[in-house]
Amino acid sequence: MNADRNTTTMESFTNTSIDTSQLPRFEAVDFEPLQADYKKVIFFNTAVFALILIGILGAFLLINPDMVFGTVLLIGILAIVFVIMMTLVIALVSFHKKGFAFR
Repeated sequence: MNADRNTTTMESFTNTSIDTSQLPRFEAVDFEPLQADYKKVIFFNTAVFALILIGILGAFLLINPDMVFGTVLLIGILAIVFVIMMTLVIALVSFHKKGFAFR
C-alpha cells in the first residue's frame, strides 16, 4: 500500500526548469564575511583534532612502553604540536578569505 502512494506521488511530480541566464552572476554578488563566532567552531574542531592525535600517540606509547623516554616521544610530541599549529594557522587564515552570499 505504501509503495502505491509513493508511485502516485512520483508520477505527479514535475521538475520545473529555470533559466540560468536570469540568475545573478556570482561575481556581481557581494560576499558577507563569516561571523566572528565561527572562530569558536574552528578552535573546537582543532581541539578535537588535537585530542585525537594525542590519543593516537598515547595508544602508541601504551603498546611500546620502552619508547616512553626515547627520542620517539620527543619527535611525536613535536610533530603533534607542529601539525596542530599549522592546522590552526591555516584555518584562521582561511577564515578571513571565506564568505557567503545570498542570491
